[in-house]
Amino acid sequence: MMNYLKLQFNYLFSSIFIICYAIVLIVIVLGLVFTLNLEMGYQVLDLYPEEYLKTFLVESGLLVEVMVSITAIFIATVLSSKTNQVLVFFTTENRRQRANFFLSRYLAAFLSTILSIAFAFISTVILVNWFTPFPLRLAILINLFAWIIYQAIFLQVMVFFLFAIFNHFLILTVPIVIFWYKKTILFPSDYFSDLETVILSFVPSFTLINDNVIIYQEGVIYLIGLTVMFMITVLVNIYADCK
Repeated sequence: MMNYLKLQFNYLFSSIFIICYAIVLIVIVLGLVFTLNLEMGYQVLDLYPEEYLKTFLVESGLLVEVMVSITAIFIATVLSSKTNQVLVFFTTENRRQRANFFLSRYLAAFLSTILSIAFAFISTVILVNWFTPFPLRLAILINLFAWIIYQAIFLQVMVFFLFAIFNHFLILTVPIVIFWYKKTILFPSDYFSDLETVILSFVPSFTLINDNVIIYQEGVIYLIGLTVMFMITVLVNIYADCK
């Protein structure tokens, strides 16, 4: 299993991908700095630290959510490419080895995404504690970032599921469109269209209001859909011929 995991990481972290991944992390840091409003000065921020903190959490949370989610989709796409799929023929001899190969692929994608969210979390804590008077409460930040990573992994499983069924590069547009459409939905609200209800019920949906993460429905409900997609993906990849 570890050898397959190393193989997947070596495949994923090519020189071009490392550059792109580094750019994403740099953009996250620069975005965090921008949303801190440091140009206003420490004394001004200290006048209303709670209000400025709420604004920062909403803006930075949206930034991290978008960057991490889109990056997660592309990571899953890279690992689902036909080149990676062909490696199955050269590195596996039976279904057990195929299972280890594909599980290591999923694990590499999840760990890479968790790494990016961990970087964003640490950067947020350092920037807030070092450069602002904001009374940052870690419980709120942990809850917010936990939902971001939950959503990102869900989107990755969706990518793996769609590639297992259709195996075409353009299929990555489906989770991207779903994610962007979900971000246009006014949430919470007293009314949702049928399409909005389906999307909010299927893809982990949350928002930050007054230091509280508001979710559309319990996380375990989303876990059912994620588990079903994941199990189907695993079975298809293990028993289907390499396309």
